[in-house]
Amino acid sequence: MIYDSVLVSGHPQQLRIAVLRQGEPLAFFYGSLTSTEPLLDDIYKAKIINLTESFVWLDLGSGKTGVMKARSTPSFQQGQKIIVQVIREALEDIAAPSQTKGVRLSSAIHLAGRYCVYNPQQQGLSFSPSLTAPTRQNLKNLFSTSSSGITFRSVCEKEPSADVLQKEILSLTTLWQTLSNQTSSLSQRLYQAPSILARLLREAPLGTIFIIDDWNVLQYCQHQSAVYSEQKFSLRMALQNERPLFEHFGMEEIWQGLCEKKIPLPGGGNICIEETACAVTIDINAGNQSGEKVNQAAIPVILDHIAWRGLSGNIIIDFIESGSKHKEKLLHLFQKYLQQKQLKRIKILGWSPLGFLQLQSRRQRASLTSEIMKRSFCKD
Repeated sequence: MIYDSVLVSGHPQQLRIAVLRQGEPLAFFYGSLTSTEPLLDDIYKAKIINLTESFVWLDLGSGKTGVMKARSTPSFQQGQKIIVQVIREALEDIAAPSQTKGVRLSSAIHLAGRYCVYNPQQQGLSFSPSLTAPTRQNLKNLFSTSSSGITFRSVCEKEPSADVLQKEILSLTTLWQTLSNQTSSLSQRLYQAPSILARLLREAPLGTIFIIDDWNVLQYCQHQSAVYSEQKFSLRMALQNERPLFEHFGMEEIWQGLCEKKIPLPGGGNICIEETACAVTIDINAGNQSGEKVNQAAIPVILDHIAWRGLSGNIIIDFIESGSKHKEKLLHLFQKYLQQKQLKRIKILGWSPLGFLQLQSRRQRASLTSEIMKRSFCKD
């Protein structure tokens, strides 16, 4: 995600974040700087409390539990202590809040930095698909003696020097050594992954501006700025005489709209978004307008809301009924807008026998809408 400004509004335990490019929103986040709940990429020392041929259940400590798939050649035993990582947070069904899917875990650990991902159980070098052949060869030449499992990220195409890369790799390998050498017999969290705000600071493109309206959050960002000393982003405190931050930049109305199921389309018609336990369904309604025009107008709006709301898992879109030629055109337009909006995580699976367009994205955390509704962060 390429962005040039980030709005951060609220206090450390209740942050609203808007990520912008040229004043247009790319994504929204809600969260806190710390959490007692198991969050994505957290690492735990856990105790196996039950296991079957397919699944292993683990005690994470402090009354938290999680589950992971058993390997094809399982060597786990009940009562064994192992190090695991959160690969999916607990998910709450927005339509039935009492129904939840538990924390999903993995024993395959990874530690991410800005330029590299360290995989301690793997060996050798791997590369982001977006890195060019000359860059890959240069990295192979520089780190040919490394036996660690290192994946170089796409940002390595332009930014870092060899010294910066070496420093980050050393930092990640040292962190893993510290975690893996923990001698405590208690089930506990060994490592809290960076907050969403810290990740945005870490990933920030050159020259990104962070505008913040809380002094405690600003101090947190200043500390992170020292951690990522090679990063060149700027931090700015919002002026106290300005309107509320989201309102001043025109983001408040969009934020409030993230709670709505029905979204009007430019020129007429609307889309209706429903989140269920098994899938996200998006229905397009024409009203009194031409179905073909409404279908086409709906595509960028749908993709915006998928990005803004953090929708993932199985996504089914019910376009207004049309012929096969129009479906081909819709699919082409969808692929075009998907590339423009840089939603690389979304895969188009094609048309179902019932005529729905099927999308899929790996589900790792609850949608933003469910988080907003859970905390009643929308106006009545």
